[in-house]
Amino acid sequence: MSANQHLPSEARSISRRSLVKGAATVAWTVPAVQLVSAVPAFAGSNDPTCSCVLTIEKQQWTGNAGFHLKVLVVNTSTLPCGVVTLTIEFDGRELTWKSWSDKTDRDWNTPSAGSDPITVVSKGGLGAGKTILFSAHFSPTSGPESGALTGSVVASSGGTTTGSTTFSAK
Repeated sequence: MSANQHLPSEARSISRRSLVKGAATVAWTVPAVQLVSAVPAFAGSNDPTCSCVLTIEKQQWTGNAGFHLKVLVVNTSTLPCGVVTLTIEFDGRELTWKSWSDKTDRDWNTPSAGSDPITVVSKGGLGAGKTILFSAHFSPTSGPESGALTGSVVASSGGTTTGSTTFSAK
């Protein structure tokens, strides 16, 4: 049989060189595929299930300034939160956002016009173990700027509730 003659297809065998080349290609391809599939897990650094503790630091009527509500939001998670949304509800009274206090405007976007519930969104994410202060004045749409007032504050990130608390003032 000459070198130019070919054996029938059923008599051909795979050479060791072809086998080694194929195995090497597979060995390099598999980790690359695994890396690509692992990237989305690490790319989501903002944990939508982060945990926030809300502490009411102030809840009082302040004369002509209206009702002052001061909430400390602490990310107790080991991962950063995305943008934090606070939803503030006043029970039995309708109040609207009036003004910021304590330079809160640097961390929060101005609430949309309207009243109860009032939604305010942070200007950025909240790092692991970090704190952000919300402090604002609210005015009643009718009635006196005094009297008993209760309500709740709920924090969420990525559409998931991350913490909540209630308040009560006289």
